Amino acid sequence: MDLLSNWYLRRNRRRFWKSEGDADKNAAYSTLHTCLVTVAKLMAPFAPFVSEEIYRNLAASVDTNLPESVHLADWPAADESLVEPQLDRDMAVLLQVTELGRSARAESGMKVRQPLAEMLVHVPGQEEQDALTRFMDELRDELNVKAVRFMEGSSGLVQYRLKPNLPVVGRKYGKLVPALRAVLEKLPQADAAAIVEQAKAGETFSLVVADQTLEMTGEEILIESSSPEGFAVAEEGGYVVALNTELTPELISEGLARDLVRTVQDARKDAGLQISDHIALFLQLPEALAAQLQPFLDYLKAETLADTVAFADTGAYTTTAELGDAEIAVGITKI
Repeated sequence: MDLLSNWYLRRNRRRFWKSEGDADKNAAYSTLHTCLVTVAKLMAPFAPFVSEEIYRNLAASVDTNLPESVHLADWPAADESLVEPQLDRDMAVLLQVTELGRSARAESGMKVRQPLAEMLVHVPGQEEQDALTRFMDELRDELNVKAVRFMEGSSGLVQYRLKPNLPVVGRKYGKLVPALRAVLEKLPQADAAAIVEQAKAGETFSLVVADQTLEMTGEEILIESSSPEGFAVAEEGGYVVALNTELTPELISEGLARDLVRTVQDARKDAGLQISDHIALFLQLPEALAAQLQPFLDYLKAETLADTVAFADTGAYTTTAELGDAEIAVGITKI
């Protein structure tokens, strides 16, 4: 359900929104219909009433040849012929890198709606790089970055600091612990990175401490990571994502435009509009802010289904919100 609601639906909004009822739009709706009816059948044993409502609305009411109740329908059977293995693998890579990018943004406090200039990516191999190249447009759009560049290794963007895990190593190594701490602190970054990889893989690693060779495990060390100023970095399983967090005036203005889109979308929901309803949009905001947003009016109209945008105080439904440092008024009228 998470992939359906937070990935498929969101990634296909424009297919649902388009006014023409072409094959692409019908395919999007058909896939969604199949998923919802299948989920209703799967959750029928433990959510009988909700699943019955979904099934009757989406299936029984439109096809009289189907069982009248979800509890009389056959249990769903997987149709392996509908699975494209290569697409499945490539999409898994895209999802992995997307999650790391979101994690890096969250750690840096940089919201997703703020565009960034560049993202650097390291992946385990050529197959993963080919997968991301295939879905490069989706990757840039999902993480809101202007460019994506592949890099070898972490390129020094991840700095590690290793410490002994005292509750674990104290009894085992006793008087060697101070020397162990010193060795870990003085490790070159390349060696520290190699130990981190071994530890994450569940492998043992060797360290020479006071003329003794210690065979250690990941449980015996504490790993701290950091990234240089201007970058937000996340890594996992051989993947490294580094976001360039330096903002230009142009990127800041575009971020405000995206925030405004979110505000208008919330106003549409509060006004009870349908997802396909077109509107006339009215904005009341400071002159300087209006000038900043002027280059993004076409984007604003496309994202909110606004046929017109006027800088005036009117609209059948109005609300106020904060945009940047200013308070603005948003008015919408259904067309």
